[in-house]
Amino acid sequence: MQYILDKSKMIEICEIITARMKGKWHEYYESRYKLQRGKNGNYQCPWPNNHNKGDKNASLSVDNMDGVWFCHGCGEKGNAATMYKELFGNTDTYYQEMIQSIGSSQFEEFLLGTSDSAEQALKENSLVFGKPNHSLTRSNKVMLNNAWVVERNTALLNNPDKLDFLLKLRGWYLSTIKKLRIGILEGKKHGYIIPVDDFDGKLANCAKYAPGSEYKWTWMDPGAPIYPYPTWILLSPRLIFAEGLTDTIAALSIGLPAVTLGGASNTNVEEKFHGQATKYLTQKECVIIFDDDDAGIKGAHKLASSLNKYAGTIKIVSLRKSDKHPNGLDEKSVDSNGKRTEKDLTDYIRINGGGQKAIDAIEKLIAQTEFYVPKQEVESESSDSVNASNQYEPENQVAGILTEQKIQHNQTQSTPFTSNPNGVTNSGAPSVKPVIIEYLPQLEPMNKFLERVTKRLEATQRFYVFEERLAFINDSHELINLDCNNLPGIINQFVEIAYMGVGDKGPYLKKYALLTLEQAKALIATITSKSHLPIIKIYTKAPVFDTSWQFIGTPGYHAHDEIYYAGPTITPVETLDTVFKMYEEFCFTSPADKANSLGMFVSNLYRLKQPVQAFEAISGNKPRIGKTTSPMAKAIVITGYEAKAITYKTDDEKFENDIATRVRAGDKIILIDNVKTGKRPGQVPLREIDSSVLERSITSPNLNFRLLATNTSISRFNDVQFVITMNNARLGHDLMQRGVPVNMRFDGNPRQRKFKNKEYLKWVRENRNQILAELAGMVLKWRKIADTIDYGKLAEHSVNQEWAATTDAILRTSGIEGFLMNFDQSEEEYSEETQCLRGLCENSENRNSFKRAAEWLEIIKTSGLQPGLLKQRESERAQVTVTGQMLTRGLERIFRFPDGAFSWRSRPCSSGSGTLYGIQPIEEEK
Repeated sequence: MQYILDKSKMIEICEIITARMKGKWHEYYESRYKLQRGKNGNYQCPWPNNHNKGDKNASLSVDNMDGVWFCHGCGEKGNAATMYKELFGNTDTYYQEMIQSIGSSQFEEFLLGTSDSAEQALKENSLVFGKPNHSLTRSNKVMLNNAWVVERNTALLNNPDKLDFLLKLRGWYLSTIKKLRIGILEGKKHGYIIPVDDFDGKLANCAKYAPGSEYKWTWMDPGAPIYPYPTWILLSPRLIFAEGLTDTIAALSIGLPAVTLGGASNTNVEEKFHGQATKYLTQKECVIIFDDDDAGIKGAHKLASSLNKYAGTIKIVSLRKSDKHPNGLDEKSVDSNGKRTEKDLTDYIRINGGGQKAIDAIEKLIAQTEFYVPKQEVESESSDSVNASNQYEPENQVAGILTEQKIQHNQTQSTPFTSNPNGVTNSGAPSVKPVIIEYLPQLEPMNKFLERVTKRLEATQRFYVFEERLAFINDSHELINLDCNNLPGIINQFVEIAYMGVGDKGPYLKKYALLTLEQAKALIATITSKSHLPIIKIYTKAPVFDTSWQFIGTPGYHAHDEIYYAGPTITPVETLDTVFKMYEEFCFTSPADKANSLGMFVSNLYRLKQPVQAFEAISGNKPRIGKTTSPMAKAIVITGYEAKAITYKTDDEKFENDIATRVRAGDKIILIDNVKTGKRPGQVPLREIDSSVLERSITSPNLNFRLLATNTSISRFNDVQFVITMNNARLGHDLMQRGVPVNMRFDGNPRQRKFKNKEYLKWVRENRNQILAELAGMVLKWRKIADTIDYGKLAEHSVNQEWAATTDAILRTSGIEGFLMNFDQSEEEYSEETQCLRGLCENSENRNSFKRAAEWLEIIKTSGLQPGLLKQRESERAQVTVTGQMLTRGLERIFRFPDGAFSWRSRPCSSGSGTLYGIQPIEEEK
């Protein structure tokens, strides 16, 4: 009797059987099949003739939870039904009664494997007491934990033969094997294990890889959920989807962000991501590289379709060899059995040389691949028929089809920007009607249709590429970043899509509609990758000077330096009354501190011309004396709103994430407020502020970050001014070299100090335009007379940046002296290291003699000048190393005293090994 299985009913019954028998399978096997346990907890194989001398070692494992079994000696495997059939046939009353007791005697054939359809289902279905090829024992199941995984990884690393197979034949790297904790099971035939973690990084399952066996890939816990592998790679902004685990690990080994869902048939994103697809895939750059065979090609397109709901861009990369791709996989390359030898990503990496060569080849291939565009869904019409002889040209209007009434239905007015003769894009153009673009999906590829939409967007002069994203400028000059959700609605005021159909009488209008989600994704990907639209390098709400020192104070797009100015119209003036009034409220320690603050303020206007690789370090002797109010006021003038303060963190990764968040928000003034440097003096040495992330952010021409929470990539021209506020500042040496010190001092109770203007920030906001006009006037006044005045020696920043001399000249032209004249003194106050070096120079006994770093260390300790950095090093050797680094950084630094100026010098030891350091007097230019 042939029985056609009802799969839904079959699954239901199998689940019932499995639930009833869980934890009882050992008892069942012992009672029904008389299996004998060995000392190792396993059973003797019921087919002793399959073994050379019988199964003396008890090789048969049984899973007491799932009922599956496996003989490690002869390789037989199966479940309760298959064992019964082999030992007793199909007539046992007990087993039939058990099946009938659950009301499903019709599944007897299936469970006992007596029909062809049942035999096939038994092989393929994983719900019948687990997979037949499953070899997990109950004791092994308990071992599915991190400790066991580490043990198995160590066993693999200590097994050269097993390791060589992965290193030489699979192309995996040793470092990757260690990182992924790949291991081996005990015994010669057990193969390799690959741990798979869940989204929280906890062990979820282990894949078993047994090369050459009938069941090459199995799961050690078939009932556990399967996750993308590896889950931690999902934080990458780009994901390369490989077909299987072996290709994924090979790609990870050479440094590619590879991930897999488990195979060519595992392409359901919602199922594999367990509701987390939006979190990990939204706006990601996804590249699919499956095997070069029918299953791989089909699976790649299924995965692309599933990813399309979430991903930002998708590409399906073909590895096949072609005229344009001579280093691809050769489909004609086969072995003696006619089996292809080149068909997957691992093969591609191997034939392209591995390592960086393979990466370059893959990156080039990805760059040459067009973005995935889903097939357009077309409404079916009974009268539609696409006739090959009916040549329809979408570029032309279809006369008589779009009636005047239908056109008027969606005609909304808009005010696009136009270009004036000086190249500045501005508003105020006459109202125009939106353009209707007809789209006939049956006869026009989507990319051609999107090209026509892009041309219309270009003509509006409202759409730009900003920070590698598509952006829109509204009537108020506000910049709106576009995504697939807001793009269709925004462009609808400029472009109306008339979706067309083809009937017996030719083209006809089906409907007016917005761009679909898929079309919006494809349009954004195409525009940003090929830069069809003008690029905005700087979006600013404060006027600026371009690279030719031309003043930009008129709102609009200025193509010369790709600047979009979105602030008020500013006319420069040469008075400084409002700026000086703005600065009256602050208790600067000296005129130099005030000059430094004003210099950093005005430098915001010409950062495009002269990059300012410095930050403002505001230090006060007490809290509540205006350290935070000063940068808040500057932010209002430069951006129109107060700065959003962030907290300094010693964890650079978290600190970078906070900075990236403010950069993404468009802040021009990033305030790192009220930095804490440690406990009070006399208790624990104050910790100096030091941050490689902050240094990079200050000095880099372009800011590049990646937000941890969303894994969003952020790239922006560096027009940001960083401001640090602190009490009794302590800055590390490298950071201090980038600082412009602004010191504030108040003697008395700071709570009693009141601003003269009780609503100071409100006053700044009300006078913003005048302040900007006065700052711009300072620069223009200098530009007029710069060539006619001898300024003498201008200020030099510690790293000799051009902007410092320019800023000093601008300030002097307006009668403001002292820019950076407090740097040396502040450096000593801010840095314990500098205080130590100065203290050594001040003692005349230390001068004119050269010593090793170890000798200077002893002098430092006895003189009480020991910096906190030295105290943090416990070993003598580490302290000597730190001392040598400190002395090296102090070379050529000048320290002035009543009896003269002195500087640190160095020379090699007479023995030829090591360096000597000494203090010598110098003659300074008068």
